[in-house]
Amino acid sequence: MPQGGLFFWLTLKQPLDTRTLLQAALEQDVAFMPGEPFFSEPDRNPGHLRLNFSHIDPARLDEGLKRLATVIRQAQAAQAA
Repeated sequence: MPQGGLFFWLTLKQPLDTRTLLQAALEQDVAFMPGEPFFSEPDRNPGHLRLNFSHIDPARLDEGLKRLATVIRQAQAAQAA
């Protein structure tokens, strides 16, 4: 876990619009902030997620990241199909 700050930025190697991931992540009890709205041109900057780790028990962090990774992989596979 990072030693300072409240957020961790994640940039996907295979970019996709992270706004489309939010509902699937919430269905897995995982929340994040899509990164696109933080850019002046959101549609030109896909593939960024802002993760907040300030209100989570460190013991639950690994499980949440695994769930989020599954959601991302499924979306990337669907995009590639």
